[in-house]
Amino acid sequence: MPRCPACFIPMTRVDQPQFNHFTCGHCFGNWCPKPNLLHWILVDPDPSENPTGEPAIQDLAALVAASDTKKRLPCAGCRQTMRVSRLHLMIPVDIQECVKCQYVWTDVGKRALIKTLFHAMKNSTDPRIVALREKYAKVEATDAMADANARNPQPTINAPGGVRGFTAPFTLGSLVEFFS
Repeated sequence: MPRCPACFIPMTRVDQPQFNHFTCGHCFGNWCPKPNLLHWILVDPDPSENPTGEPAIQDLAALVAASDTKKRLPCAGCRQTMRVSRLHLMIPVDIQECVKCQYVWTDVGKRALIKTLFHAMKNSTDPRIVALREKYAKVEATDAMADANARNPQPTINAPGGVRGFTAPFTLGSLVEFFS
């Protein structure tokens, strides 16, 4: 059984439809394969998860801010130091990722906050958000074509300065205020 990278206590395996992961019973952080997390985030939210239909972005942001692990943690699988990255450039929530194992660590509340922000931004009709989505899509498409032609791995959006100078347009505080 893997041990929590933050608390070093054994984690519990949680088998949920479409999302198997490990969770820490002390700090409530989550450890899962990166593809599982990406799939879970991309699936539209279940209305039963939030019966009011309104995302509790403020509450999630406060929880994340209070529990955010600032130091780089060791991987629960291989014990190498994980890198701090983001799943999406437009969502200013850091995760810790083991490049070797392809697992990610999210502190309590981060999974739900990332999913809530992703779907809020995906469904937003605000002209500023729409313009940023389009700009980011163009940058991604340009880089994907360049990479396909060069047969090199796709550059990471986690590099300083972002992809081709496209930097994250939001802070967590500004997004919380925007969607409140």
